[in-house]
Amino acid sequence: MAIGIETPGQFAELASILKKRRWQILLPIAFGLVIATAVAVIVPKKYEITTTVELRDRTVSQTTATPVVSTSREIANAENHIKHFKRIRTVIEASGWADYELLSPADKRAYIEGVREDLQVVVRNKAKDSGSTFMDITYLSTDPKRGEAFLSDLSRLWVDEVVDRERKALEQEEQQLDNAVKTAMADWTAKSNETMQLVRDGEFSYTSLDGNRESSEVDPEFASLNAQRIELEKAKAALAGAKAAKAALEAQLLETPEDIMASVETDGFDVTSQILQFEAEIVEKKNQQNAFTSRHKNYVLLQEEIEELEEKIVQFKAAQRSSEVIQEARPNPARTSLIGQLDVVEVELQKSLSQVAALEDSIEEAQNDLIAKVELREEYYRALKERDRLQEKHAELEEAHRLKKLQLEALSGEYGEPYEFVQEAVAPEQPSQPSSGFIIALGFLVGLVIGVGSAVGAEYARDGFRTAADMARTMNLPVLGVVAQIRTRRERAATALRRTVVGVASLVLLLAIGGLTYLYTQAPERLPVEWVERVDDFRDGLK
Repeated sequence: MAIGIETPGQFAELASILKKRRWQILLPIAFGLVIATAVAVIVPKKYEITTTVELRDRTVSQTTATPVVSTSREIANAENHIKHFKRIRTVIEASGWADYELLSPADKRAYIEGVREDLQVVVRNKAKDSGSTFMDITYLSTDPKRGEAFLSDLSRLWVDEVVDRERKALEQEEQQLDNAVKTAMADWTAKSNETMQLVRDGEFSYTSLDGNRESSEVDPEFASLNAQRIELEKAKAALAGAKAAKAALEAQLLETPEDIMASVETDGFDVTSQILQFEAEIVEKKNQQNAFTSRHKNYVLLQEEIEELEEKIVQFKAAQRSSEVIQEARPNPARTSLIGQLDVVEVELQKSLSQVAALEDSIEEAQNDLIAKVELREEYYRALKERDRLQEKHAELEEAHRLKKLQLEALSGEYGEPYEFVQEAVAPEQPSQPSSGFIIALGFLVGLVIGVGSAVGAEYARDGFRTAADMARTMNLPVLGVVAQIRTRRERAATALRRTVVGVASLVLLLAIGGLTYLYTQAPERLPVEWVERVDDFRDGLK
């Protein structure tokens, strides 16, 4: 006959599994508690040591209305300066930490980096009604006394270096300002000498230079230049008149003929007697030829003479004339008068040209002189303006130098140091971290999670059905019967032996961890040196 199987709830089923595998759960919890206790005991305790530094604002008294506030330039970057690698190394090496001296250079650097990580600098927000800034410097140290000394030395070294650096910076700035004041004074003196030299070069009067500008209209040079310009206009007018007169005379001369025709009676010219004489000589010559042949030399000579005489007769006949009235060209007297007038006008024109050229040269020279004087005056006013600017610059630098000296005197005075330790570095009675209770609770929680997780995982990770209820719930079939697990005596003995071995081994391991922890903390000399060194290395790695 089939029977009905009642399916238990999930909580009841989980409770039955935990009860069934209670030792599988309790054993990880025990290991977690023991290991956590050992860790809580062995892990080095760190003490949070804090010192508080106050940075006061120093007001330098002065006659000006605005006060000069001297504050540290280091406060904004205080964390980087306090945690500076070289500064930390200086303090550690000066303190002679034994664990540091035994390290190699590479390990020393890592050691200092670890110290830097344990340092924390917090600059508090400055209150509106407060004249000071407060800064907390915290150091986590496993050795409270050494931590106190280290934090005190480091913070005071930083303060001393900051104050010394600020003092040196102020001294350097004061010296630079002093040199700048001297340079500005020298520049002002040079520019003043330059203005006086310009007055001498321009032959200016100081009364005329008292105003913004000297009026150029009252200058003698300008009056002379105006007079020359008037003379030049007159000369140009005379030149224009001479040119016009010359042009008119030249036009009239072109219209006037050079010669005029006049009637002249000429005397006659009678050469008859000479012609008769020449003809008589020809007759005589021909008579002489008759005595010779035509080829005779004398004949030829006489023929030539006859020809010459005949030619003269022809010429004389041509020249012979009687008296007559003829028209003869004579120079025009009107043209001669015009040429005389033109010469006079030309002389006046050349005179006017020379006068205009001379006046233009004189005016150009006067203009150049006047322009040079104007430029010299402008240069004087520019130099005067630059001199005034240099005087203002000198006054500003002198005031800045005076204030810088006051700041330096205030910093070097009895109450000049702006830093004060309002809280000395003192280690607390109890370590700040780690928390032993938290470590033990964490170990318990880890052991519980591992135990419960392994128990539930082992129960549900197996193949097949664990109970008749699992089968009924999964297959929805009636259960006819349940056969109990059959275990032989050998199996029961093997199970009991396995549990005994696991229990004894776990107990031995737990006692070993607990005993090692107790001996390390209370009687380390009873442990082998190698074990102590390994635990020390482990502790160093946790610092």
